[in-house]
Amino acid sequence: MTNERNQDYQTPESPKTLGQLYRSVREAAVRDERLDLLEYISRFLEHKNIRVTAQATEIPNPNSILIIAPNHFCRLPVLTTQESFKTTAVVTMAASDMRITGKHISWFMKRLNTGIFDVGRFRETQNAAAKTFNSIPVEVDRRGKAKNLPEMQSALFRAIENDYCIGIFPEQQPSHSLKTYDVPYVKFLRFIASLQRPTQILPTSVFFVGNEAIVVFGELIDLSEHSDLTKIAERTITTIAKSLPRSLRGDYK
Repeated sequence: MTNERNQDYQTPESPKTLGQLYRSVREAAVRDERLDLLEYISRFLEHKNIRVTAQATEIPNPNSILIIAPNHFCRLPVLTTQESFKTTAVVTMAASDMRITGKHISWFMKRLNTGIFDVGRFRETQNAAAKTFNSIPVEVDRRGKAKNLPEMQSALFRAIENDYCIGIFPEQQPSHSLKTYDVPYVKFLRFIASLQRPTQILPTSVFFVGNEAIVVFGELIDLSEHSDLTKIAERTITTIAKSLPRSLRGDYK
């Protein structure tokens, strides 16, 4: 498959440490530069000593909008921003390795509060990454409701118009074992279906064995304006569950 990623993206200059890699993202945001997501993820996983093993049931239609929908897997009892980013990183790398797509993936990315608890400035880096990697920023209030909906919808529409893939976590919140989809996932599907364009959802299962990340791309789900969105959302989760170890399936054992 021809690599369709934007050739105008900048690439990193071999940062020797994670700190240097993070700083390059923050500096690029200040300069309003767009960076090559796959290049940076490759460096990130190399520094973290994470190997990626991937499997794919089928390959998406390149002429359809592609939605990559993985479980938001977290290995640690307490979530860290870096741990959350690892799932995004390994799925992006696996999609490239398996030739699922050669297009850029625009991920929904939460905008975080920064300050005294931002050790290593990783939260600040994630906020910068939403801009430099053409991601879709999500900002929520204390009740968990989106408070930047116009900005989010604009970024999503721009990504689709640029023929990017979309990356979204149906569960919304990271967890160790699989949970059901969250309501915003159905709202997202409704927006995509309203565009009346051929669309495929790719449920994706992610888990770790030591330093090895296992990524399994499951059976594709077609989405149209006539789809029953709650059934599509539930099928996304049950398809993810099929390829997870039984201990990680949560209520879907």
